[in-house]
Amino acid sequence: MLKANAKDGGRRKFILVEGEDYADKLTAERVRRAIQGYAWVGTQRETLLEEKINFTQFKKADQWLAKIEALKVKEGFAQESTQMELGGWAAPRSTEVKEEPAQLAGDTQQNAVPPSLPAGSPNTTQPAAKKKRFNKLNVELKDGILKVEGEKRISEMVEGLGGEFTYCTLGQPLDIEKLLSGESLPAFDALGAWLFHTATGGTLLPAPKDAPDWYLGEAKDAHVWLVYQPDLMFLKSPEAALTLSRAKGFADWGRARHAGQGDGKRHLVFAPAKYMSNKQLLELGVDYCPLPFALYREG
Repeated sequence: MLKANAKDGGRRKFILVEGEDYADKLTAERVRRAIQGYAWVGTQRETLLEEKINFTQFKKADQWLAKIEALKVKEGFAQESTQMELGGWAAPRSTEVKEEPAQLAGDTQQNAVPPSLPAGSPNTTQPAAKKKRFNKLNVELKDGILKVEGEKRISEMVEGLGGEFTYCTLGQPLDIEKLLSGESLPAFDALGAWLFHTATGGTLLPAPKDAPDWYLGEAKDAHVWLVYQPDLMFLKSPEAALTLSRAKGFADWGRARHAGQGDGKRHLVFAPAKYMSNKQLLELGVDYCPLPFALYREG
């Protein structure tokens, strides 16, 4: 993917997932080196053309030679001025030298055809030399396979492909069996990120500095809250329930945050229990989502 972007200036993206403990020291380091380059001495090869040649294609040898010549031009191994197009590929052509017409008697200086300037004179325009990516091109036809390969000798460091990447680490796994038995309750941030993504499809960003307790984050159409502590005693106590005073506090904070912007967003609240009627929730613009009882029951 990085090589394709470097070749055509594209902006392709990819996600690489590694589940082993060597992800940072090995996998991520390989990506860093591919982007930035790395010290190495040796010969680097890149396949530029590889085609299987059958008898029918063999009859079109001139077209295959044209493809090879086109690669030479592209990689700076042939003068582009001596090439011609053939079926989308450049093919060699001979350079014709035309005889200069003689100046006729009576021609004025303005009508005279000036002689060609000698090569190397100040007014001669020389084509800019193309920078070569390889030291040489190898062309081989073996076992019915036509292969053109670029070869580059590396004496100090391999040039990086460029680009960038983001390295992320995951927290402790959410073990469903341990969760449901209460044996291993996840941290607030871990459970909150999972619930936020499940409910909204978005990624949980850091909460604003003025956010009150239990606030998770803001989605496209709602504020999301989680009344939770990784403690069985708390989860079974009245303190973990969504009460009228707590719901009003959530709604008041939301209205203040969206002052002058209409009614603001609704509130999605995850909690083990609620001490409110659905009518009260509706009036405050609150949607209640119960945490499953099995999540915090004793095993």
